[in-house]
Amino acid sequence: MPLSLVSADLPTLQEEVDRKAFETLEWLTYSVAQGRITAHQFSTGVDVLFMTVSGLLKNDFIGLITAAQELCPKEPLRLKRSFSDGSAVMTVEWTVGSEQVWFGRFGGKRAVKDFDTARQAQEWFAAAGKPLETKGFKEI
Repeated sequence: MPLSLVSADLPTLQEEVDRKAFETLEWLTYSVAQGRITAHQFSTGVDVLFMTVSGLLKNDFIGLITAAQELCPKEPLRLKRSFSDGSAVMTVEWTVGSEQVWFGRFGGKRAVKDFDTARQAQEWFAAAGKPLETKGFKEI
């Protein structure tokens, strides 16, 4: 008994990659519009999507991703924490991706702490409250 090939309407690999990339871009756009992710998370997601599918998708979809990148924030994200002991306010500020952390009294002179990597700066920024808490400061 001869085997006959059954024709199925299965999508090609190219069609599946195109579909998944489009769905991901749609999810990113919807999520940032609904406030489920920040503008900087959206920017990171679009960059990762572009790096993942560049060269695998049709040029018209790459155009969509490029247009989405135009919507991404141009300024780096700045994080700021403030601490008070009731009489003074200390602030700690870090720009995401930077090797520097700024700190000092609110309205006063600020110092800069330099690190070898942005990761070290991020870790120091995250832990900045611990020494201040031992001096009676609370995060506000």
